[in-house]
Amino acid sequence: MTLVNDGDEAVKVFQEVALGIYQMIVVDIQMLKMNGIEATKAVCINPSTLKKCAPVLEGRYMKSSTKRF
Repeated sequence: MTLVNDGDEAVKVFQEVALGIYQMIVVDIQMLKMNGIEATKAVCINPSTLKKCAPVLEGRYMKSSTKRF
């Protein structure tokens, strides 16, 4: 398990680790610097990390989130 402080750091860590080390990524939609949705997109559309893309879970439920995302 790796904990990071913001979305930018999450993307950097994911891009730097060995292929397949993470089986899941848990993000908060309201992370600092880069939110969870932006971080997910950054990881999953980057050619260098596309094959490493792991399922992403957001751990908070709000009606406004379901409408927005």
